[in-house]
Amino acid sequence: MSGAIRLSRMVVLAVGAGALGGVALPALVAGDPRADTGDTRSVVLSLGALPAPAIRTTTSERQALDLLWKAARAGRDRAYSGTQYVSSWSTAGTSSLVVDLQHVPGKGVLVRRAGATTPTAADTTGAAALDPRPLAVLEKHYSVTVAAQLGQCAGRTAHVVEARRRGDSALAGRFWLDSETGLLLRRELYDPAGRAVRAAAFVDLQMTVSHPWAAPPQAAPAGGAATMSTRELEGLRRAGWSAPAVVGGGLELFDARHRSGVLHLSYTDGLFAVSVFSQRGHLNPESVKGWQRVKMNGTSVWTRPGLSQRVVWAGDGWVRTVVADAPGPVVSATVMAFPASADESFPDRVQRGLHRMASWLDPTQ
Repeated sequence: MSGAIRLSRMVVLAVGAGALGGVALPALVAGDPRADTGDTRSVVLSLGALPAPAIRTTTSERQALDLLWKAARAGRDRAYSGTQYVSSWSTAGTSSLVVDLQHVPGKGVLVRRAGATTPTAADTTGAAALDPRPLAVLEKHYSVTVAAQLGQCAGRTAHVVEARRRGDSALAGRFWLDSETGLLLRRELYDPAGRAVRAAAFVDLQMTVSHPWAAPPQAAPAGGAATMSTRELEGLRRAGWSAPAVVGGGLELFDARHRSGVLHLSYTDGLFAVSVFSQRGHLNPESVKGWQRVKMNGTSVWTRPGLSQRVVWAGDGWVRTVVADAPGPVVSATVMAFPASADESFPDRVQRGLHRMASWLDPTQ
């Protein structure tokens, strides 16, 4: 399970971060003597931890799901290189990025901004891959079908799989899957109003990697973390860590990791993904310079738009960060799923003196 691929990986790797976790979390928190340190274990929830889909699929849906599962295998097993664009749209504006990718099976994918000479990220998964765990959740929330017409992407013929919300049949996502290799070539996601909120696609793609780039040492994937059981996650909950099973109006917990005092929870409904990071401490005001302070369902938060929306809030000795590739209402509902901050203490902590707060910061966390 440690090498599992997330559905949102294609977007996340493009911005040089792994698993929606590209937040410099230690810089967000001023030191707290109560903070947990040194725990390098992680817990990865298995499919058995997710409720089994109680949906009777049609022949058409089964054909579409078979194509998606094939894409999950192809993204793991196929070597490829190419250029990809990634875009997101929100009320805050549009964000876009173009990246070059190289995937070597068994070694991982390297990512660099188009035109750069060195890689900016490395990971053990593939940017053209789908995670089977979100695919299992996908069946519960969406019906999927194969479009009658073949599509085109990066000069390659593709099957087009459409995902529609169960209940109102509104289009929620489209996947372009290479008819020859099965690779995910393009993906588009839509909000309930039918507006595009995320898109990623290969501009060009080659099924070879002749000279893999060398990964920078700081981008090398971490390894050696022992796996925790779900019982140990329950132990964290009993110790005061908040880890709801469902957030954002239906996104389910499918991955949880605890390392160096930071609890990283990953949620999905099969299409959209949200990561929540929690750690004990007080917000470092330097870390949110340039961010916008807003009210989100009555809670004071700091936000920053981008390819992945980021929201930070603090209170009662905790700092939490949400990183999401989901529509705004889903992000807001995710914040609501966690204990609200003590609003009156938030500005006091931010204004408590930059020098003293900076002295608390522990860069080794």
